[in-house]
Amino acid sequence: MGRFAISRSGILLAEARRYLVTRLQEIGVHPYNSIGHEIPYKRYGTEFANVVAIVPGSDKDLDPVVLGSHYDTCGDQPGADDNAAAVAITLDIVERFSKTKPERSIIFAFFDGEEPPYFLGPAMGSVRFFEDQ
Repeated sequence: MGRFAISRSGILLAEARRYLVTRLQEIGVHPYNSIGHEIPYKRYGTEFANVVAIVPGSDKDLDPVVLGSHYDTCGDQPGADDNAAAVAITLDIVERFSKTKPERSIIFAFFDGEEPPYFLGPAMGSVRFFEDQ
């Protein structure tokens, strides 16, 4: 779990993001969109990036399901914070569903900006994903 130690200010956050992208590539799941697994965005002069993959469903008429967790932490401190288990579980579920053809598409999102001071604001990763996609 040490890879999920995050700092908003830089290296550890980027390392966690790289780990997630690399792991999704190893599993062999498709990026959610054409730009790749990372979906960058900027708010308040701060750069963020959600990491998103999709397992396409067999029935394109069904709305997709979104399973998400967040990979950031509170403040400028190292640590897995409150969501490391959810990140690990989400990765496990991605791997399991990558070997199937579900009826409904499944979007797997690892959100950035979910902790204060961004929580419940326009920079929150899940808000950005919902509004921008």
